[in-house]
Amino acid sequence: MRTIDHLVYCVQDLEKATKELSEKCGITVVYGGQHLTKGTENTLLNLGNGAYLELLAVDPKNTDISPLRWMGVDLIDGPAFTRWAIKTTDLASDTAILKKANPLMGETFTGSRKKTDGSTLRWSMALPLSSPKVEVLPFMVDWKDSVHPTASLEEGCTLIGLELIHPTPETVQPTITALNVDLVVKKGITPTLKMIIDTPNGVITL
Repeated sequence: MRTIDHLVYCVQDLEKATKELSEKCGITVVYGGQHLTKGTENTLLNLGNGAYLELLAVDPKNTDISPLRWMGVDLIDGPAFTRWAIKTTDLASDTAILKKANPLMGETFTGSRKKTDGSTLRWSMALPLSSPKVEVLPFMVDWKDSVHPTASLEEGCTLIGLELIHPTPETVQPTITALNVDLVVKKGITPTLKMIIDTPNGVITL
């Protein structure tokens, strides 16, 4: 079965959200860097087992990139869990599955961001769309020769649950199954993602 790479939690004020989550978890959420070609920046929290939580926000210092930026970051009216990623070593096969579900999905992208130590992290991925605000289907990341972001993150938190919710689960579940993801899509009023994290301060849900 597939393993989770990271979860994307979009926020409007990165500094404020980072401080609040650090206090809530009891683990310091650290600055990751800027996505120069996407107009966003992030902070990161290790979720154990090679997964991490990414707080993502519009980068106010980058005026070269206009809305709509990726991951639904321009569509939120408050903090929102909008995207999630699984690890891949066969991006071509995965993107073909995504394109069957939605022809707009499955475009590949080689991304990068500057790290705080001055180095550059690079990866290949299935490019997440700018909309909708919340996408229940995952995207995929292949870090290739890069050191995974979790390698430099403090341990202490563990992802213990991930819920996928959609008004018509029957339209989403076949793609989840085809991607070999061991999750059952639940029925709900609106597309929703929920994560459950065990932290030094107790279990939290985002």
